[in-house]
Amino acid sequence: LVLSSILISFIVYLLLASKTRVELKVIKKTRDITLLLDQFMRLYESAPVPYLMLKEKGKISRPNKAALRFFGMVQEELEDRALFLLLPKEDSEQGNKLLELYLRNIPINNKEIRMITKSGEIKWASLSIFDMKKMFGAGHTGLVTIFDITEQKKLAEAKTEFVSLASHQLRTPLVTMKWFMDM
Repeated sequence: LVLSSILISFIVYLLLASKTRVELKVIKKTRDITLLLDQFMRLYESAPVPYLMLKEKGKISRPNKAALRFFGMVQEELEDRALFLLLPKEDSEQGNKLLELYLRNIPINNKEIRMITKSGEIKWASLSIFDMKKMFGAGHTGLVTIFDITEQKKLAEAKTEFVSLASHQLRTPLVTMKWFMDM
């Protein structure tokens, strides 16, 4: 009887110790996941690239600091605005097409668009939207990255203008010389 009670006590002890070890592992893993999530959110918030989360109908949620700087707005001004309405009026058809692609879960990758800031400045952006439904569940459906390509577009436009002007300037004397030679 004493031996069986000792054996039962030992089994109960092992079960409790095992349960405690499992609970400790669960607590440690939960702490690790929380730490990783916190680290991810700090990276997201302080990233130099503008990021936005999108809700079901393409409404902006959780813009990071770079996105706020890009649009020249504060969190409350940008939150819950329709992303595809931040395009100039003359690009509204393109905005509607992008919204349709987004709603149909068709990837948008490096699409060059023009966007309007709070001050009314038009900036060129390379827009990509990644599907996030499976990662964040209901509420958030997409992660938007916006690369400001305004300077590159201005340089390309200046280069095109220079080449056009230079070719015109070179062509004019050649035409004159050809005309004199024909005479």
